[in-house]
Amino acid sequence: MHHTAAGTWNYTVPAKMRVVITDVSAVNTAASIVEYAAYIAGVAFAYARLPASGGSQYFTTRAVAYQGEVITLYIQTSGVHASLFGYGFSDLSGRTGPPAAELAGEVPPLDLPPWD
Repeated sequence: MHHTAAGTWNYTVPAKMRVVITDVSAVNTAASIVEYAAYIAGVAFAYARLPASGGSQYFTTRAVAYQGEVITLYIQTSGVHASLFGYGFSDLSGRTGPPAAELAGEVPPLDLPPWD
């Protein structure tokens, strides 16, 4: 996903697919400080206030989006070149979130004997 204009762009992960974002890059060519952000299912995994005229951010990550989740890229003002790089793959499990979310509340409490 790559955009340079101000606004918000969304991508919904298709059914039976999973997307892994591996790299995030943003460069500000505008004459003022500009914010950009990226989200998966409403949770930010990238955010910066980029300095004017060349401020940039680049990092490697492993942000995972499951089927039905929305990947959002937000650019405050035109002039920021923001890109999300990664790959998608078939996920026939139909998983809709990370394993911890699926197990929440289902694991019985650990019952240990008292220490002597």
